[in-house]
Amino acid sequence: MKEGDTLTRGERSGSQARHGDALSLGHCYGDRIHLLNEPYLLSLISRIGSPDSDGEPLPQLVRTGYKRLFQAILNEHFPTTTECVPTRMAPADPRGVYVGPRFRHDVRLVICSIVRGGVVPGQVCYEAACEVLPSRNVRLDFFCASRTVDAHGVVTGVQLDGTKIGGSIKDSILVIPDPMCATGSTVATVLEAYEEFDGAEALAVVSANLIVTPEGVQAIKERFPKAHLWAARLDRGASPEHVLNTIPGTYLAEESGLNENQYILPGAGGLGEALTNVDV
Repeated sequence: MKEGDTLTRGERSGSQARHGDALSLGHCYGDRIHLLNEPYLLSLISRIGSPDSDGEPLPQLVRTGYKRLFQAILNEHFPTTTECVPTRMAPADPRGVYVGPRFRHDVRLVICSIVRGGVVPGQVCYEAACEVLPSRNVRLDFFCASRTVDAHGVVTGVQLDGTKIGGSIKDSILVIPDPMCATGSTVATVLEAYEEFDGAEALAVVSANLIVTPEGVQAIKERFPKAHLWAARLDRGASPEHVLNTIPGTYLAEESGLNENQYILPGAGGLGEALTNVDV
Protein backbone atom coordinates (compact mmCIF):
# COMPACT_ATOMS: atom_id res chain seq x y z
CA MET A 1 0.00 0.00 0.00
CA LYS A 2 1.36 3.41 -0.94
CA GLU A 3 1.79 6.16 1.60
CA GLY A 4 -1.48 8.02 1.96
CA ASP A 5 -3.66 5.09 0.89
CA THR A 6 -6.37 4.02 3.35
CA LEU A 7 -8.80 1.19 3.79
CA THR A 8 -12.51 1.92 4.09
CA ARG A 9 -14.43 1.49 7.36
CA GLY A 10 -15.93 -1.58 5.73
CA GLU A 11 -12.79 -3.45 4.73
CA ARG A 12 -10.11 -2.29 7.16
CA SER A 13 -7.92 -5.07 8.63
CA GLY A 14 -9.42 -7.83 6.48
CA SER A 15 -6.58 -9.83 4.97
CA GLN A 16 -6.71 -10.55 1.25
CA ALA A 17 -6.84 -14.14 0.04
CA ARG A 18 -7.70 -16.06 -3.10
CA HIS A 19 -11.18 -17.56 -3.41
CA GLY A 20 -11.24 -19.43 -6.70
CA ASP A 21 -10.48 -16.78 -9.30
CA ALA A 22 -11.65 -13.92 -7.05
CA LEU A 23 -9.86 -11.97 -4.34
CA SER A 24 -11.66 -12.45 -1.03
CA LEU A 25 -11.67 -10.67 2.31
CA GLY A 26 -10.34 -12.57 5.30
CA HIS A 27 -12.83 -12.84 8.17
CA CYS A 28 -13.97 -14.91 11.15
CA TYR A 29 -17.59 -15.47 10.10
CA GLY A 30 -17.24 -19.07 8.93
CA ASP A 31 -16.76 -20.90 5.66
CA ARG A 32 -20.27 -20.24 4.32
CA ILE A 33 -19.68 -16.49 4.19
CA HIS A 34 -17.88 -15.34 1.03
CA LEU A 35 -16.75 -11.72 0.99
CA LEU A 36 -15.13 -10.59 -2.24
CA ASN A 37 -12.40 -7.98 -2.10
CA GLU A 38 -11.92 -7.11 -5.77
CA PRO A 39 -10.71 -3.59 -6.60
CA TYR A 40 -12.97 -3.57 -9.67
CA LEU A 41 -16.13 -4.35 -7.69
CA LEU A 42 -15.18 -2.07 -4.80
CA SER A 43 -14.59 0.80 -7.23
CA LEU A 44 -17.90 0.09 -8.94
CA ILE A 45 -19.87 0.00 -5.68
CA SER A 46 -18.27 3.22 -4.47
CA ARG A 47 -19.59 4.82 -7.66
CA ILE A 48 -23.02 3.24 -7.15
CA GLY A 49 -23.20 4.82 -3.70
CA SER A 50 -22.00 8.23 -4.82
CA PRO A 51 -24.61 11.04 -5.06
CA ASP A 52 -23.15 11.83 -8.49
CA SER A 53 -24.40 8.46 -9.80
CA ASP A 54 -28.15 9.09 -9.40
CA GLY A 55 -30.34 8.67 -12.43
CA GLU A 56 -29.82 6.93 -15.73
CA PRO A 57 -26.33 5.35 -15.26
CA LEU A 58 -27.22 3.65 -11.95
CA PRO A 59 -29.10 0.58 -13.31
CA GLN A 60 -26.20 -0.19 -15.64
CA LEU A 61 -23.70 0.03 -12.80
CA VAL A 62 -25.81 -2.39 -10.76
CA ARG A 63 -26.09 -4.73 -13.76
CA THR A 64 -22.32 -4.80 -14.13
CA GLY A 65 -21.75 -5.48 -10.44
CA TYR A 66 -24.31 -8.26 -10.25
CA LYS A 67 -23.06 -10.05 -13.33
CA ARG A 68 -19.56 -10.24 -11.86
CA LEU A 69 -20.86 -11.37 -8.46
CA PHE A 70 -23.14 -13.98 -10.03
CA GLN A 71 -20.29 -15.42 -12.11
CA ALA A 72 -18.29 -15.99 -8.93
CA ILE A 73 -21.29 -17.71 -7.30
CA LEU A 74 -21.88 -20.07 -10.22
CA ASN A 75 -18.18 -20.94 -10.41
CA GLU A 76 -18.25 -21.94 -6.74
CA HIS A 77 -21.65 -23.60 -6.30
CA PHE A 78 -22.99 -24.89 -9.61
CA PRO A 79 -21.86 -28.46 -10.38
CA THR A 80 -19.73 -29.15 -13.44
CA THR A 81 -18.91 -32.16 -15.54
CA THR A 82 -16.33 -33.01 -18.20
CA GLU A 83 -17.85 -33.03 -21.68
CA CYS A 84 -16.86 -33.31 -25.31
CA VAL A 85 -18.32 -30.45 -27.36
CA PRO A 86 -17.68 -30.27 -31.12
CA THR A 87 -16.72 -26.80 -32.35
CA ARG A 88 -17.26 -25.35 -35.82
CA MET A 89 -13.81 -26.75 -36.66
CA ALA A 90 -15.00 -30.34 -36.21
CA PRO A 91 -16.31 -30.88 -39.78
CA ALA A 92 -12.90 -29.90 -41.16
CA ASP A 93 -10.72 -31.57 -38.55
CA PRO A 94 -11.70 -34.31 -36.07
CA ARG A 95 -9.56 -32.63 -33.42
CA GLY A 96 -11.95 -29.66 -33.37
CA VAL A 97 -13.64 -30.87 -30.19
CA TYR A 98 -13.50 -29.13 -26.82
CA VAL A 99 -12.91 -31.57 -23.97
CA GLY A 100 -13.14 -30.06 -20.49
CA PRO A 101 -15.38 -28.75 -17.72
CA ARG A 102 -18.84 -27.38 -18.37
CA PHE A 103 -21.78 -26.60 -16.09
CA ARG A 104 -24.06 -29.59 -15.81
CA HIS A 105 -27.23 -29.42 -17.88
CA ASP A 106 -29.27 -31.69 -15.61
CA VAL A 107 -29.31 -29.36 -12.58
CA ARG A 108 -31.89 -26.61 -12.21
CA LEU A 109 -31.28 -23.05 -11.11
CA VAL A 110 -33.93 -20.88 -9.42
CA ILE A 111 -33.40 -17.13 -9.10
CA CYS A 112 -35.58 -15.10 -6.78
CA SER A 113 -36.27 -11.57 -8.00
CA ILE A 114 -37.27 -9.33 -5.08
CA VAL A 115 -39.55 -6.55 -6.31
CA ARG A 116 -38.54 -3.98 -3.75
CA GLY A 117 -35.53 -2.02 -4.94
CA GLY A 118 -36.30 -2.71 -8.59
CA VAL A 119 -35.93 -5.97 -10.51
CA VAL A 120 -32.49 -5.35 -12.03
CA PRO A 121 -30.48 -7.78 -9.83
CA GLY A 122 -32.75 -10.77 -10.44
CA GLN A 123 -33.06 -10.07 -14.15
CA VAL A 124 -29.29 -9.76 -14.56
CA CYS A 125 -28.69 -13.10 -12.85
CA TYR A 126 -31.40 -14.76 -14.94
CA GLU A 127 -29.94 -13.46 -18.21
CA ALA A 128 -26.39 -14.42 -17.21
CA ALA A 129 -27.54 -17.93 -16.25
CA CYS A 130 -29.26 -18.43 -19.61
CA GLU A 131 -25.97 -17.64 -21.35
CA VAL A 132 -24.30 -20.76 -19.92
CA LEU A 133 -27.19 -23.08 -19.00
CA PRO A 134 -30.15 -24.46 -20.95
CA SER A 135 -32.92 -21.89 -20.52
CA ARG A 136 -35.39 -24.69 -19.68
CA ASN A 137 -33.40 -25.31 -16.50
CA VAL A 138 -33.44 -21.69 -15.29
CA ARG A 139 -36.43 -20.23 -13.47
CA LEU A 140 -37.16 -16.69 -12.28
CA ASP A 141 -39.51 -16.34 -9.29
CA PHE A 142 -40.87 -13.01 -8.05
CA PHE A 143 -41.45 -11.74 -4.52
CA CYS A 144 -43.13 -8.37 -3.93
CA ALA A 145 -41.75 -7.01 -0.66
CA SER A 146 -41.69 -3.68 1.15
CA ARG A 147 -39.96 -2.52 4.27
CA THR A 148 -41.90 -1.75 7.43
CA VAL A 149 -41.03 1.19 9.70
CA ASP A 150 -42.23 2.45 13.06
CA ALA A 151 -43.46 5.95 13.95
CA HIS A 152 -39.87 7.16 14.23
CA GLY A 153 -38.81 5.94 10.78
CA VAL A 154 -36.83 2.99 12.11
CA VAL A 155 -36.90 -0.04 9.79
CA THR A 156 -38.62 -2.87 11.66
CA GLY A 157 -38.80 -5.61 9.06
CA VAL A 158 -40.15 -6.72 5.70
CA GLN A 159 -43.73 -7.16 4.55
CA LEU A 160 -44.39 -9.71 1.83
CA ASP A 161 -47.17 -8.45 -0.46
CA GLY A 162 -47.27 -11.25 -3.00
CA THR A 163 -45.31 -14.01 -4.72
CA LYS A 164 -44.98 -15.78 -8.04
CA ILE A 165 -43.29 -19.09 -7.26
CA GLY A 166 -42.91 -21.29 -10.32
CA GLY A 167 -42.61 -24.58 -8.46
CA SER A 168 -40.50 -26.46 -5.96
CA ILE A 169 -36.85 -25.63 -5.29
CA LYS A 170 -36.08 -29.31 -4.70
CA ASP A 171 -32.92 -30.46 -6.52
CA SER A 172 -32.20 -26.86 -7.52
CA ILE A 173 -29.63 -24.22 -6.73
CA LEU A 174 -31.48 -21.21 -5.27
CA VAL A 175 -29.94 -17.74 -5.62
CA ILE A 176 -31.48 -14.71 -3.88
CA PRO A 177 -30.11 -11.39 -5.18
CA ASP A 178 -30.64 -8.72 -2.50
CA PRO A 179 -28.43 -5.66 -3.14
CA MET A 180 -28.35 -4.24 0.38
CA CYS A 181 -28.36 -6.92 3.11
CA ALA A 182 -28.72 -4.72 6.19
CA THR A 183 -30.44 -6.97 8.73
CA GLY A 184 -30.98 -10.14 6.70
CA SER A 185 -34.75 -9.85 7.11
CA THR A 186 -35.51 -9.76 3.37
CA VAL A 187 -33.58 -12.96 2.65
CA ALA A 188 -35.11 -14.60 5.72
CA THR A 189 -38.64 -13.67 4.59
CA VAL A 190 -38.00 -15.16 1.15
CA LEU A 191 -36.60 -18.41 2.53
CA GLU A 192 -39.51 -18.77 4.95
CA ALA A 193 -41.93 -18.35 2.03
CA TYR A 194 -40.22 -21.14 0.11
CA GLU A 195 -40.40 -23.34 3.20
CA GLU A 196 -44.12 -22.69 3.50
CA PHE A 197 -44.65 -23.41 -0.22
CA ASP A 198 -43.78 -27.10 -0.05
CA GLY A 199 -41.08 -27.56 2.58
CA ALA A 200 -38.53 -28.80 0.04
CA GLU A 201 -34.81 -28.13 0.45
CA ALA A 202 -32.64 -26.80 -2.36
CA LEU A 203 -29.29 -28.35 -3.24
CA ALA A 204 -27.75 -25.04 -2.18
CA VAL A 205 -29.10 -21.66 -1.09
CA VAL A 206 -27.10 -18.51 -1.85
CA SER A 207 -27.80 -14.95 -0.76
CA ALA A 208 -26.16 -12.65 -3.34
CA ASN A 209 -25.52 -9.13 -2.03
CA LEU A 210 -23.61 -6.11 -3.24
CA ILE A 211 -23.24 -4.86 0.35
CA VAL A 212 -23.71 -6.75 3.60
CA THR A 213 -23.39 -5.75 7.26
CA PRO A 214 -22.18 -7.86 10.20
CA GLU A 215 -25.80 -7.89 11.42
CA GLY A 216 -26.95 -9.31 8.10
CA VAL A 217 -24.25 -11.96 8.17
CA GLN A 218 -25.13 -13.08 11.68
CA ALA A 219 -28.89 -13.13 11.07
CA ILE A 220 -28.62 -15.40 8.06
CA LYS A 221 -26.06 -17.66 9.75
CA GLU A 222 -28.27 -18.13 12.82
CA ARG A 223 -31.60 -18.60 11.04
CA PHE A 224 -30.37 -20.56 8.01
CA PRO A 225 -27.09 -22.27 8.90
CA LYS A 226 -26.96 -24.21 5.62
CA ALA A 227 -27.21 -21.10 3.45
CA HIS A 228 -24.25 -19.41 1.79
CA LEU A 229 -23.86 -15.65 1.68
CA TRP A 230 -21.86 -13.82 -0.97
CA ALA A 231 -21.18 -10.10 -0.93
CA ALA A 232 -19.03 -7.74 -2.94
CA ARG A 233 -18.47 -5.46 0.07
CA LEU A 234 -18.74 -5.72 3.85
CA ASP A 235 -19.86 -2.48 5.55
CA ARG A 236 -19.28 -2.12 9.28
CA GLY A 237 -18.98 1.65 9.52
CA ALA A 238 -20.88 1.94 12.80
CA SER A 239 -18.23 -0.06 14.65
CA PRO A 240 -15.84 1.47 17.20
CA GLU A 241 -12.38 2.36 15.92
CA HIS A 242 -10.63 -0.50 17.74
CA VAL A 243 -13.00 -3.00 16.08
CA LEU A 244 -12.30 -1.58 12.62
CA ASN A 245 -8.62 -2.33 13.14
CA THR A 246 -9.28 -6.05 13.51
CA ILE A 247 -10.21 -8.81 11.09
CA PRO A 248 -14.00 -8.78 10.48
CA GLY A 249 -15.83 -11.03 12.92
CA THR A 250 -13.21 -10.81 15.67
CA TYR A 251 -15.45 -8.76 17.98
CA LEU A 252 -18.97 -9.72 16.90
CA ALA A 253 -20.71 -8.13 19.88
CA GLU A 254 -19.22 -4.72 19.09
CA GLU A 255 -19.29 -4.90 15.30
CA SER A 256 -22.01 -2.98 13.44
CA GLY A 257 -22.84 -1.63 10.03
CA LEU A 258 -26.18 0.01 10.87
CA ASN A 259 -27.25 3.41 12.14
CA GLU A 260 -30.11 3.98 14.60
CA ASN A 261 -32.68 3.68 11.79
CA GLN A 262 -31.25 0.37 10.53
CA TYR A 263 -29.65 1.87 7.42
CA ILE A 264 -26.23 0.70 6.27
CA LEU A 265 -23.07 2.68 7.03
CA PRO A 266 -21.33 3.68 4.84
CA GLY A 267 -23.89 2.00 2.56
CA ALA A 268 -25.22 3.35 -0.71
CA GLY A 269 -27.82 5.82 0.55
CA GLY A 270 -31.08 4.08 -0.33
CA LEU A 271 -30.16 2.14 -3.47
CA GLY A 272 -33.69 0.81 -4.00
CA GLU A 273 -35.14 4.31 -3.94
CA ALA A 274 -32.44 5.55 -6.31
CA LEU A 275 -33.12 2.72 -8.76
CA THR A 276 -36.87 3.27 -8.85
CA ASN A 277 -37.23 7.00 -8.00
CA VAL A 278 -39.72 5.99 -5.30
CA ASP A 279 -39.04 6.78 -1.64
CA VAL A 280 -40.69 3.70 -0.09
